[in-house]
Amino acid sequence: MFIEILTSRSVPHLREVFESYQKIYKRFEKVIESEFSGSVKTGLLALVGCISNCPAYFAKKLHESMEESSAGAGIVIKDKHLIRLIVTRSESDLGDIKIEFQKKYCRSLESFIEVQIYLIFKVLNLSIMQAPFSCVKTYCCLT
Repeated sequence: MFIEILTSRSVPHLREVFESYQKIYKRFEKVIESEFSGSVKTGLLALVGCISNCPAYFAKKLHESMEESSAGAGIVIKDKHLIRLIVTRSESDLGDIKIEFQKKYCRSLESFIEVQIYLIFKVLNLSIMQAPFSCVKTYCCLT
């Protein structure tokens, strides 16, 4: 039933359905999260996110592609996701996505990317500089 409704109705109609449903029950996404699992759940949530507010959905996905790891691994950039998102949206709604990103995260998308990339290179350079001196000395003596 969910899939039939989500794939056969117009975007304006679905937005009205989501708003009406939320007024009476709860967010439509919550129902999908409780009723589905796996890739079907992921796909339906993506579909609802795009229908509800496409620029906000992609702003969230861009943020997720460059967020700090919860496993304590520092900042993790999912570069394939980041590149794919920017390239595929660049000719359609990247301007709108940048506006939504600014609203949601209180900073520009450009500055966020710049800071994340800077931090990755900083960590990389510091890691290299902290390598044991014997490795550097061995390499220098071989040349």
